Amino acid sequence: MNQLEKNKVSIIVPVYNGEKYLEKTLSSILASIYRNIEIVLVDDGSKDKSKQICDYYASKDNRVKVFSKINGGIVEARNFGMLKATGDYLCFCDQDDIVSKHMYDLMMKRILKDNSEICISSTGRLLGKEELPYEKLEDATYKGDEILQNVLYPILFNGFDVAYKNKKVKIYGTIWKYMISRELIIKNKLKFKRFINYEDDLIMSIELLTFSHRVSTLSEKLYFWRINQESESSTGKYIKALEDKIESLDQYIISILYKRGIDNKIIEQYKEIKQLNNYLQIIENENNTNKRLVQKKSILVKYIDNTNSYNNMKNLEFMSKGHVRSRVLLKLIRFQFIRCVFIVDKVLIFINMCVLKAGWLVRLERKMKGV
Repeated sequence: MNQLEKNKVSIIVPVYNGEKYLEKTLSSILASIYRNIEIVLVDDGSKDKSKQICDYYASKDNRVKVFSKINGGIVEARNFGMLKATGDYLCFCDQDDIVSKHMYDLMMKRILKDNSEICISSTGRLLGKEELPYEKLEDATYKGDEILQNVLYPILFNGFDVAYKNKKVKIYGTIWKYMISRELIIKNKLKFKRFINYEDDLIMSIELLTFSHRVSTLSEKLYFWRINQESESSTGKYIKALEDKIESLDQYIISILYKRGIDNKIIEQYKEIKQLNNYLQIIENENNTNKRLVQKKSILVKYIDNTNSYNNMKNLEFMSKGHVRSRVLLKLIRFQFIRCVFIVDKVLIFINMCVLKAGWLVRLERKMKGV
């Protein structure tokens, strides 16, 4: 083993009914040119052949570790995987995505070269066999408040070109593209948290970036997210008491920002923009029910009135180009065409589904967003 590979990398993969793509995912990880890895597969009570696939790969390669647990969701599975992992650095991979064979090698080289606690790569999307751009980062190393401007703020204000973020960076709160020092996680007692649904990545990203002292980013696309409309995260489900859960999530994130000592003006604008995104969540959630249009309208209007947040619409001037759905729906709210919002949202979601089936439209959409 060379000096570079003295550090073990644990790749944690939560598995739940993933038989369709799981083999491709595991094969891509095992093809890594960085050999000192372990793959921690957490079978979260799968009902298909996922467990058999996991066991098969474990029998062929002793770097593959398989653990089973009663179904509890991706947050529990990831936290369980972190407890079982033995690596010096942790990475995460979803069961239907693939990684470049160079991913862990390039990330480890950058971490050692820069003495960073975290490395983040650019990412792509898989549309069938085609690899399309998704997130665009720069080759850079950030420390102290540079991390805020160049990584944290682009995540917090995604879709809005506010003054204090690096507008060239296109990044979301997903955790798959990170390589993280295990010491950073243990020192700060970090684990995945869930308030609503699928926001555990975002919370972990925010906490990691507020606690870290040095972060490296890579321009090369090394992780590829599969556009899988059958996946659990792509299936619209109604969330009960969403408004209360949103409030709890917002308060938690804002408390992290205050602890980090972020300027009050920035936090206040984050609160305003987050309210706009909350409208979109509520619209989508209500459209996952069979409620009458008048009932949906009543819920949205009540939320807007309770939060006294029509004034937040001034932030629409900062919205980035390419975010068509958000812009259209928020402008309808601004002019109080509340009933239209729910109808238009369904139409736009249908159009988006059609876009995903047409590769050239996806390429156009990424170009509009500057990726």
